[in-house]
Amino acid sequence: MLYGSTSGFGWDNAKQCVVADNTVHKDAAPFKEKSFPHFDDLLVVFGKDRATGKDAVTSADVMEELNRSEPDENANDIEFEDDGVGLEGINFSTTPATEATSTTRNRKRKRKSFKAENFIGEVKELSTNLVRQIGNSFDRLSQTIERGFY
Repeated sequence: MLYGSTSGFGWDNAKQCVVADNTVHKDAAPFKEKSFPHFDDLLVVFGKDRATGKDAVTSADVMEELNRSEPDENANDIEFEDDGVGLEGINFSTTPATEATSTTRNRKRKRKSFKAENFIGEVKELSTNLVRQIGNSFDRLSQTIERGFY
């Protein structure tokens, strides 16, 4: 059985099921002591790799941090070279090109810039959609597994 840092949950290899104290996660009662006969197959698919170090975070932690953080007032505009790949969903504000004072053709291409707040908003939206899709996938997987047990 596993306990340790598993929030009161454990695993019974003989019964192939999750075990937990009665006081732990009362809403999960229907799943308590329910066997997972295909656990080894699921383990092959999903693995058991988890970050466990002091810097390990979950997607929920990332979303919470994004919601808590406020835009940095002192942040400078980020400049980069636009290669035109994968930038469709981001709003960019262009800066006017400066005219060269010499007659040579050594003008550098003016880079597009955007504010960090816009980028953070886009990343937050993409992260939210990703978390939602992962949740939906797990819901469908749970339903499929439950149908297999009955």
